[in-house]
This record gives sequence, structure tokens and C-alpha cells, in this order.
Amino acid sequence: MVITLEDVNDVAPIFTKTVYSRKVLENEQIGTSIITVTAVDLDEGENGRVQYDIIGGNHNDQFQIDQNSGSVMLAKLFQRNIQIDYQYELIVQASDYGLPPLTSNTTVVLRITDVNDRKPIFLYPVGNQSLYIPENHLPGYYITQIQAEDGDLGDNGIVRYDFFKTEGNNEDWKNFYIDEVDGKLYTTFQADREQKEYYTVVLLAKDLGEPQFETTQTVIIHVEDENDNEPVFPFSNVAQTMSISEHSANGSVVGHMIQAVDLDTGDNAKIYYFIIDGNEDGYFFMYKSNGTIIQINELDREKNAQYILTVKATNQSNYLEQTAVRQRRDVNTSREIFNYNDGSVKKVVIDVADINDNGPKFGRKEYTAGLSVDAKYESELITVVARDEDTGNNSILTYSIASSIHIDTTNEGAVRPEPDAFKIEIGRASCRERV
Repeated sequence: MVITLEDVNDVAPIFTKTVYSRKVLENEQIGTSIITVTAVDLDEGENGRVQYDIIGGNHNDQFQIDQNSGSVMLAKLFQRNIQIDYQYELIVQASDYGLPPLTSNTTVVLRITDVNDRKPIFLYPVGNQSLYIPENHLPGYYITQIQAEDGDLGDNGIVRYDFFKTEGNNEDWKNFYIDEVDGKLYTTFQADREQKEYYTVVLLAKDLGEPQFETTQTVIIHVEDENDNEPVFPFSNVAQTMSISEHSANGSVVGHMIQAVDLDTGDNAKIYYFIIDGNEDGYFFMYKSNGTIIQINELDREKNAQYILTVKATNQSNYLEQTAVRQRRDVNTSREIFNYNDGSVKKVVIDVADINDNGPKFGRKEYTAGLSVDAKYESELITVVARDEDTGNNSILTYSIASSIHIDTTNEGAVRPEPDAFKIEIGRASCRERV
């Protein structure tokens, strides 16, 4: 007799491990099998057939499991930068098909790990942004702190800084230093804007991952102008000449200064002009903004034919006031002492042009000459002299006899005209007898 024992579902499925664990790359695709769990049920038939289910820890339904094979698969893509380095602890249950079914659980630990798939991104400075450094500052001047970030984690997300070290035509980076860890940027030289106005530097941000990614950012570092240059007149040692007619109306323009040049820029290159010498009597006024000189008091060439002014070009709009303050402070100096070899100082010679405003004047009101009765024809009687204070053609004189009369002392002083009795020689102003 054969006795057959029927199976009773009295054995629960048993997992081969109490804890399963594995690292999962952040860029795994949906449906990728991550890990497979296995449970064994010693019963037979339906009592020994096992199915698998995730019953806990599956936040956002990130994973799914094949109920027959126990393969844990990715159901959704990871949210990068949020779930990276996040650990899932799934509770997986194995159950048989017995009535009632028996179950057992195991833990599946999944740690999401970073993949170096992102380049560093510059946060500061951004594209086409300019940086500035002061002119004439000593080496070691702190400019700014470069900032970049990398969306990866661990070494993949650690950023180091450097320059993209170009050669040949652009080696501007050699004038600067950047701390590779904190990104602080410094100068290694003393900038002179008049020699070079700006520097082009290519910044480099790189991570420590494998493979290593890097990003570059070009910045322009401008040299801010310092007022370290005085205005200079072209040919400052050569006097500038101007002229104006005497007795011109007050307000008449005498002339315009040759413009000085300042190598600085902006407000530091604004130039103002002042008369600093030669205008003690106040005949002239200068517009400081453009160097135009005008007459403000009447000029008389016969009193003064020439004025020599000294003009100063400066960046100081209140130069004369500041000079007066310095003079008051130094009681031993009555006036500013100027260095005429200074290119910011220029002499201006103003010639007062003559107009015909003066008539000729004889040296005497009356000339007396004697004439003998036997005087020869055209014998010289007397020389008369007149002078004219004007110049040039205005001072050239001609002489003529306006009238000639004869007083007859033998006939009771009778007067009769005798216009042809004498003649005058032009040039010598000598009077000769003609009859």
C-alpha cells in the first residue's frame, strides 16, 4: 500500500539575504534592472510558488519589481541634484500561493550615486562682464572673487580655478593671480592706463571628476584712470602770439589758446585755462573752459603796445582759488612761483595793433626864421619837425605850406597873400625861399 502525503503550506518563503544593497548611477534609464532578490519556499506546488512585491520605502514609486523574477527595475528617471546621494530602503515581500499565503520580507538598500556629466558653470563674472582695477596700485590688489558651480556631487562637483594660459599675442593672464580653491583674483603688477587700457583674460573652472570637465569665461579687466597726468601744451616753450586793435570794444575776442592735451580720460582729462601772470592791470579775461581770451578794458597802443601773459592749463576748475589759499598759508611767499619749463604753462604775447588815432604834432607851436634881402633863390630858411605817435603807415608824415602872407612893414603893415613865396621839401621838412 502506498501512502501519499499531501503538502500543507507550512513553510514561508525565505530570502537568500536579509539585506540586499547596491549603488545605482543617477543616469540609469527606465526599465534598467537594478538588482534581483531571491526567496525559496520548500513547499510544493502552489504552496511553493513565490511572487515578489515592494511594500515599503518606494517613495514616488521610483522602482518596480517583476513579481515572478524578483528583478527590481527603475520606474522613473531620477531627479538630478535632488535625489543624488539619496538612499532608498525598499521593503520587498515574498509570498507564496498557498491558502492562506505565507510571507517573508527583506530590505533592499539602493544608494543613488553621481555621474560626472556636468560642466562647471560660471556664476560671476557672467558673459561680457567687465572688471576694473585702479591705475598705479601696487601688485597684490584684490580684484574680485570668481564663482562657479558644478551640479555634480563629490569630487565631480568640486571646482578649481585657473587661467586658460594662452601664448603668443595674448599673455595678459601673466599679470594676474587666481587662488585655485576660492577663486580670489589679484594683480601681480602695477597698472598704467596710459600704457595699456585693458587686459583680456580667459578664466578656467574645472571639476575633479573622471573624466574631468572644464569651462572657460573671457573677461575684460579695465584699468580705471587716475589723474596722474597734467595737461601739456604742444610746443609749450614757444610763445603763442595774438593781436587786437587798440580801442576795440570791450568783450572783443583777442584769440583762442592752443588746446592742451591730457593723457587721462573722463573727468581727469577735463582741462581749464587760467591767466596766472601779466594781467595785473586787468585788461583781459579768459574763459577757463576753452581758453578764449577777451578784452575787458580799453587798450591804447600808445600807452602799451604789447602784453605778455602766462597761461596755465590744469585739471582744477578752481585753480586760482586754491593758489590763493596756498599763498595765504605761506606768509613768506607773496605769489606763486611757476616753473616755466612746465609743459602746462605757456606764454602768450598780445600785440596791440595800431589805428590812426593820433594826429601829427610839431615840436613847437611857432618857428621863427630870418631872411636877408639878398638871399639866394631856394636857399634853406628853417627845418620844422612833427611827430606822430602811431606806427606804420599811420605815422608817415607829409608836409605842406597851408598859407603864406606878406606883411609890408613899409606900408603900415599891409597884408597880402604870397602863396608862392616859399616851398617845403617833403621828407626833410625844410623851408626854402623861392622868390
